[in-house]
Amino acid sequence: MSELECPYCNCEVEQNEDREPGVLHEKECPHCGKNFVYSIEYYPSFTASAAPCLNGGEHDYQPIAGIPAEYFENKRRCSYCDREVEVSAG
Repeated sequence: MSELECPYCNCEVEQNEDREPGVLHEKECPHCGKNFVYSIEYYPSFTASAAPCLNGGEHDYQPIAGIPAEYFENKRRCSYCDREVEVSAG
């Protein structure tokens, strides 16, 4: 549960985070009894990582685990840039 502020009485009001983002949802304030609308917003965050393979270095291909295992058996993914390749069975 998260809390938001009623736009009429400024009291904290609980709301469920499992609602759909980007659309308006209706809420009745349990303190003042007035109805209002709110929307859920998510702000992106970014994380940068070095990828030597994109700058002339070698890719670091690692086996991929997944289900069904047979689908991933001959696939490898670079631990730096996430590029996937299929290797011959051998």
